[in-house]
Amino acid sequence: MVETDYHIKLRRLRAITYTTGALIVLALAALTMIPSSIGAGPEPTDGDLHTALTGRAGGNELWERVLRVSSIARPSGRPAAVILAPANDWRSALAATSLICDPLDGVLLITPPDAMPDTLAREIKRLDPRGIAWDGGTQVIVVGDAGVEIFNRLKAMQMRHRHLHSDSPEELAATIDAYLTSLRGEQLPQVSLVPTDDPASAVVAADWAAHSGTPILFAEADSLPVPTMEALSGRKPGAHVRIFFPAGVLRDEIREELSAYGTVDGPSGADPVELAVASAQHHSADAAGNPCGWGITTPGRGFTFSLLGHPLDAVLAANLTRRGAHGPLLQLLPDSVPEPVAHYLDTLRPAPTPIAGERLNQGWIVGSESDIDGNVQQMIDELLAGKREETQ
Repeated sequence: MVETDYHIKLRRLRAITYTTGALIVLALAALTMIPSSIGAGPEPTDGDLHTALTGRAGGNELWERVLRVSSIARPSGRPAAVILAPANDWRSALAATSLICDPLDGVLLITPPDAMPDTLAREIKRLDPRGIAWDGGTQVIVVGDAGVEIFNRLKAMQMRHRHLHSDSPEELAATIDAYLTSLRGEQLPQVSLVPTDDPASAVVAADWAAHSGTPILFAEADSLPVPTMEALSGRKPGAHVRIFFPAGVLRDEIREELSAYGTVDGPSGADPVELAVASAQHHSADAAGNPCGWGITTPGRGFTFSLLGHPLDAVLAANLTRRGAHGPLLQLLPDSVPEPVAHYLDTLRPAPTPIAGERLNQGWIVGSESDIDGNVQQMIDELLAGKREETQ
């Protein structure tokens, strides 16, 4: 049974000893079973903390974390495009996560809306985006509000760019959906519907958007914005709408209205932390049989972690879902692992003696040590590791 007080349990886990042979097995497994993309990239820099099964994209400033995530996701550069999202609008940044996936194969960077820092310009140069063939060779997509200095800098860098913008985040989300449809030549039936005014719950949809290209649309608890309805109407009656609202928040009348566009389902959780755990486990399929959701219930998977209430870190972590952890986002507290997260990870721990070919879990944490304590990372490392045998 999993104990209610995980701090007590984790202290007990630390007290449990390994035999020398088991230590060697675990160390070798950690080195050989983590995907090469997890271990790739530059040497750790200030603000990074690494354990056997976790890495951290650290830095006290957001811009440091932006650069670190980019270097981890693309150590050798050359995405099709770089996506620039504004730091002052989490909704626009979140909607842009669906651009990370194919056919763009992009990297999403966060920028001040009025100017581009020199470090960010150098990172775009390092990435050397090869351009989107379906869009005239566009190398940089600017999403949301952006000042003239951003575009002047891109012109000076000789970067072909496109600006996706609208009068509201809801309209921008629909615009991104339409842009992706034009590139793909077809409209995906899948849609993730997230709350306009609850960033901690809304960002739970970012990982699947980056992994699958599923567009993210916004809604209120008691109403559907017109741009959202228009984006859904083209899919009627074959839409597959996955809802990312905490349980009981979205009104029944809105669910009924959504059902007119197609199938409605999604993960269920009482709060954002539980919602993220449920999202990692949830799995369904659209009318064409395409998977919707991770459905992770067995060991050997990757995860990303960010601090609850830091939506831009969660958006950045979506880059590592595409190239890195290849798995869902779970949310942490500054000095503890929330019980639903700890319980879920505990159920995924491999057997004490690794089976031949069995992979360990692993993950990336996006956030500074001042936001997420190093002890929390150590707790995550232990929960990702194989189960331990107590000595007699």
